[in-house]
Amino acid sequence: AAYFDWGINLAELLLLYPDPDEGATKLRLFMTVVGKLRAAPHRITQAQRILLEILGRDYHCLGLLENFPVASAETAATHRGTNGYSGLIGIYTLTEGAGQRAKEILLRIYPHAKVELNSDAVATSQLIALAKAADVFVFAWKSSKHQAYYCVKDARQGKEILLPLGKGSASILTSITEQIARFQIES
Repeated sequence: AAYFDWGINLAELLLLYPDPDEGATKLRLFMTVVGKLRAAPHRITQAQRILLEILGRDYHCLGLLENFPVASAETAATHRGTNGYSGLIGIYTLTEGAGQRAKEILLRIYPHAKVELNSDAVATSQLIALAKAADVFVFAWKSSKHQAYYCVKDARQGKEILLPLGKGSASILTSITEQIARFQIES
């Protein structure tokens, strides 16, 4: 799953940069990532599938998922069981587009949850309050400022801080959905 996230994150982040060939290289990379995901549909999470749908629109590949293999019944049932989560999810990232996409997808998966984003470069009262209040808190450290991390660490008072492997939406989403799944297994 980490390699899938890495590929999706790369395709997402490339959208931010200009391209000399009018997007042909970016599109080739995106379609390579989609091809790898298509080969293992049983390993694709609901969040990754929704993110692919969004990126498909950005890459002008409408209907990208129409012929995409469907996840197994067991995976789909697992995802349906998670949508009852109603806690506060806090996301800290300086890659605001990735944070917005993650929020949009989380609200689709967990319609009863509250999702708040923060992108303050330094310790602010808003960031501290979010870190204290959040049931699940993600700190996208690859897109962060050290000053912000230390205030979050202090504010969390020993509660877990999720540190995704990448700074894109896919990594953020994976860390959150896995944490919520662990909460539901424990309860």
